[in-house]
Amino acid sequence: RRSNFDGAVVNGLGIEAFIIDPSTFVVDHAGENMVTLHGLRKGDVCYKKLYDLDSPCEDCPLHQINAGQLSASSAHYNAHDNRWENIAASIMETSDGSTRCAVSKVDITSTLDKVQTHDTLTGVLGFDRFAVDAMRITAQNSECGFITVINIANFRRLNENMGYEFGNSVLIAVSD
Repeated sequence: RRSNFDGAVVNGLGIEAFIIDPSTFVVDHAGENMVTLHGLRKGDVCYKKLYDLDSPCEDCPLHQINAGQLSASSAHYNAHDNRWENIAASIMETSDGSTRCAVSKVDITSTLDKVQTHDTLTGVLGFDRFAVDAMRITAQNSECGFITVINIANFRRLNENMGYEFGNSVLIAVSD
């Protein structure tokens, strides 16, 4: 069987791809990047070889495939390699009539690092960067934590009646 995704690169991101039996998670074919970067080979069980786990990852898109979806994807924090990955899977039929999944992994850490880190007005951590960091922290640590949310009551009316410059000064004061 020949693969069209061996060594593929899209928008500067190297795609690591393989074909898998969705019922057993056994690799049927590993793309060039998977062999080179992870030593993945035909016959390996993907979650054992890639993540040193005893069972499939909770957020593995193959769970959705096995539930009847034709394709699925998820973002996954790979603590072993300290990177964020987008993992996508699509169902496919082989020439002999068996069902397989084409699975791709892309390191999206560098993309997430480009997210604006701080609000330009207040200097506090921006929401997008906060969301990225919160996902990383919760993926690394399952202990409980907390988040404090501050709501400025009637802030919209304050902006409309007093002007945006006054509203900006309130935001800066609250962030300090």
